[in-house]
Amino acid sequence: MKSLLITLALAVSFNASAWTKDDCEVHKQFAGVLQMERQTDTPMFTLMNELGRSDDFINQLVFMAYNVPVYQDVDSRMEAVRAFKDLVYDACMDNVRN
Repeated sequence: MKSLLITLALAVSFNASAWTKDDCEVHKQFAGVLQMERQTDTPMFTLMNELGRSDDFINQLVFMAYNVPVYQDVDSRMEAVRAFKDLVYDACMDNVRN
């Protein structure tokens, strides 16, 4: 999981200045991984340590993910992941359109 997080974090951070639709897909996948970590109760400090010294955008995504409550049942957890991915994708696409 750590290598996936680092790979996605690098892809997200390097493309922050000129986002495309493809970048938004990467952001969405990264958001899903972050929210899944949140829903499985991974401590925020553990996730931040795995990501290392990240840029502000990635840090903000982590903080946003950890503002979502942890749900006990699987369906609610999956809905939280889906909703967070959609939120990040929609925000990213707003930047692509503008």
